[in-house]
Formats: sequence, structure tokens, C-alpha cells
Amino acid sequence: MADMIRTGAKWLEGKRLAHATTSVVYRYDGTNVDIACDATIATDTRQNIDSAGALITIQIRTFLIAVSQLANPPKKGDRITLVEEGVTKIYSVASLDPRDKHWTWGDSFELTRKITATPA
Repeated sequence: MADMIRTGAKWLEGKRLAHATTSVVYRYDGTNVDIACDATIATDTRQNIDSAGALITIQIRTFLIAVSQLANPPKKGDRITLVEEGVTKIYSVASLDPRDKHWTWGDSFELTRKITATPA
């Protein structure tokens, strides 16, 4: 049964890559090597209160990237670049709360990395 579920997960991952991705460039912090990847991107808006009591709105992006395209685990400070509506946007791999992970597995078979990033 597990093999059938794994086979289905691989099939679904192939469909995600083929039909629900956009091109991004991933760069590990401290390197000059750009890695072209296909990512499914989600946007979330969070509101925090800073130390002065002001309300701050922050846009967080989540990038789903296949392990087959990004073999090494993401590190805080890595950069993800994408072009949206003709505008180049750069995001830094990070979590808003230092207690949160900056990436997790996107599925139980570890086929996809779910990476959190904030505007650089």
C-alpha cells in the first residue's frame, strides 16, 4: 500500500511541477551559483507589533520547490529571485519568529521543500 501512495505522491508532484509552478532562481548564501527552479508560490500577510507598539504588515512568501531541483537544505539568508508582472523581486529565506523553522517538508515522502521567505 505504501508503494502505491508513494507512486501517487510522485505523480502528483510531477503534475505540480508541470502545471502549477513559475520559474525562480535560488542562490545559497555566500555563493555565486544561481540554481534555476520551478516553484509553486503562496503569499501570506502577517501583522506584528514592533517594540514601539506600531502595527507592521509583512508579506511572507512560501515557495514549494522539488528536492530534485534543490538538493541541499535551504539556509537562512539564501535568496530567491522571481519576476512578477515584469518586476524582479528578491526574497530572503527566513522565518518571522526565530522559534519557527525557515523550511519544512512539503509532503510526507520528502519530495518537496516548503521554504518561507520575506522581502530582502
